[in-house]
Amino acid sequence: MKWITATAVLLFLLVPAMGQKISVDTIMQLDTLRISGERYISFSDGQKLIRIDTEVLHENKRNNIANILMDNTSVYIRSYGQNNVASMSFRGTSSSQSGIFWNGINIRMPSLGSTDLSLIPSSFFNNATIVFGGSSVRYGSGTIGGAIFLNNNAYFGNYISAGLDLRMGSFGYRGADITATLSQKKYYLNFTFSGQQARNDFVYTDLRGEDERMDNAAFSGLGFNLHGAALIGKKSQIDLFL
Repeated sequence: MKWITATAVLLFLLVPAMGQKISVDTIMQLDTLRISGERYISFSDGQKLIRIDTEVLHENKRNNIANILMDNTSVYIRSYGQNNVASMSFRGTSSSQSGIFWNGINIRMPSLGSTDLSLIPSSFFNNATIVFGGSSVRYGSGTIGGAIFLNNNAYFGNYISAGLDLRMGSFGYRGADITATLSQKKYYLNFTFSGQQARNDFVYTDLRGEDERMDNAAFSGLGFNLHGAALIGKKSQIDLFL
């Protein structure tokens, strides 16, 4: 009788389980999540790294990289005013002992030995990482203070986006940013244009106590950034930067 009772209990438990059906509505199709890492991070164990959030870059797209570093990091920035030379210093080293890399390419000016950060708009990249304590072996000759990596990452999908940002200010300041992105499952194209100009003829008080107007301080600048990417096969990607 014991085995008959055990069999009856087992059948009683199996009948509801066999009667259950999985509803299609309960199945959720999740999008593919791509996780990628930069090569320099793999070789920076033990070093201090600061990643600037993408939202911070987007909210400060009107500024150059010098202003973003001053507001969000401990990197010392020596700036001589709006649209004037701005240089960086890591841990007491000079600007010539620090490197700045755009998609892996060192853009330090050979003639000056340093990089003018005021010439780099934050709208030209969507990923920024600062490495403290560089290495000449890893990042190139003379890079011993630190390094800044500015990268353009491709986000594949099915969308088209465009943006226009216009700015006006005192002393004849005018600025504009235009961004357009076309993204497909295997192709990605992003174009960004940035321009600004100003008379910059502000009034100041000289050593004699008289008001003078600043002359020969006008500035203007134009630039563009193009990033194209394509997926090749399942594990390869090719990028074009201009």
